[in-house]
Amino acid sequence: MFKGELKNYQQECLDWLQSRSQALLALQMGLGKTIIVIAHLEKRKTPLSRFLIITPSSLCFQWSQEIKKFTDSDFTIIDGAKKNREVLWQQKTVYTIVNYEKILKDKIVFDINWDVIICDECDRLRNIQTKLVRMMWNFKVPVRYGLSGTPINNSPADLFGIFSFIKPFFFGKYNNFMEQFAERELQSAGRKTFWVINGWKNLDKLKVLISPFTYYKRKEEVLLDLPEISFTTLTVELNKDQYKKYNEILPMLWKELNGGNAIEYIPAFRVLSSSPTVYNKSINSAKFGVINDITNNKISELKELVKNIIKFTGDKIVIFSQFVEVLKEINESLKKEQINSLIYSGELNQKGKDEIIDKFKNNVENKVLLSSDSGAYGLNLQDASCVVNFDLTYNPAILAQRISRIHRIGQMKGVQVFNFVARKTIEEQIVGIVIEKMNNIQKIFDAGENEKSFTNELREVFKEKNGDQT
Repeated sequence: MFKGELKNYQQECLDWLQSRSQALLALQMGLGKTIIVIAHLEKRKTPLSRFLIITPSSLCFQWSQEIKKFTDSDFTIIDGAKKNREVLWQQKTVYTIVNYEKILKDKIVFDINWDVIICDECDRLRNIQTKLVRMMWNFKVPVRYGLSGTPINNSPADLFGIFSFIKPFFFGKYNNFMEQFAERELQSAGRKTFWVINGWKNLDKLKVLISPFTYYKRKEEVLLDLPEISFTTLTVELNKDQYKKYNEILPMLWKELNGGNAIEYIPAFRVLSSSPTVYNKSINSAKFGVINDITNNKISELKELVKNIIKFTGDKIVIFSQFVEVLKEINESLKKEQINSLIYSGELNQKGKDEIIDKFKNNVENKVLLSSDSGAYGLNLQDASCVVNFDLTYNPAILAQRISRIHRIGQMKGVQVFNFVARKTIEEQIVGIVIEKMNNIQKIFDAGENEKSFTNELREVFKEKNGDQT
């Protein structure tokens, strides 16, 4: 029995879900997808029901707490060594909670007669080339739901992977999907041939196809009283050696964008603009050479920002970086200023993560949480009201994930978001592209204009900076 009380929009979603055995809940982050699903499962529950919850490891504990809070049902969290997990899989509790990594290791999961499977943060399934997605195809359970506040991370093709689990064979073959919705051309470089995605088409048709099985809501539609959110871009000059190295790598990236693989160059740009020290320790320095001057102007600017926020508002701050080593450098730098900061990342086990969050929320002296993207999936951090994106991720869904950790139900203050951007680099153009993409992701649900691919947009940025070199 569900013991909670749903908001009106949550009840509407629950009513919609009751008549569907396969669905994607794509309510934006912070709108309570977990609670809606628990309410739905409690309505379906019989004395012999077994529900499987597959979720990122950082959310296993949160699911258990929500089940405990809103139901009287028992649950098991699959964790520990293999022998211990074998025993846990035999526990016939109503809810079984497991992370995605264990699905790859414990094949017994496919032999159990589950009544319902829930995939939380199901955008993990967007890439059909991964072993995880192919393993998920082994489930024979007819009732299955996917939850994601950001179902599109990179392109509409992400939906193919997600729906390959929710409704197997819904879109047919992948190549047919791309023929129907992608504007692409076949190119060659040497002996290699590959498809280049120039944009997307027929999004209105895609909307019609997925609408019967997709429930989508934006925050602004349902949370009229959610505090305001403001964005500030802080541009920072890199040191001279960073710029020199940047300009050495730039032509290589341009060349790869026009006929090769640009992926290996993007991480070099990211870490280069975040920390010369971390860059020198990375594999990038072996390929592109070291930086002599390790002065970090970004961290200097960050320290001033953090000191001012604490001094004038006392608000708590969450600082995001894609690089754990950068977080460690920031941590050491803040310590020198007598500012308490805590690091939350995928390097911690679940107990360690829970302890860090408890310290951040319940100790007034801990004003700063330093978080990686992998560690922050699904966290509720309304105790903070400031978000700092120390390095810019080119994936708008990850940016949305970061911000929604703080700007969500229960937030009582206005939220400030600070984006650090390296001046005189392509980041200045990309920040605009990313923010626009965040606003336009809804096109796949609300139809609208065709969307360009990120690679194509990146190529246009280079044309703006360097002239058309094709």
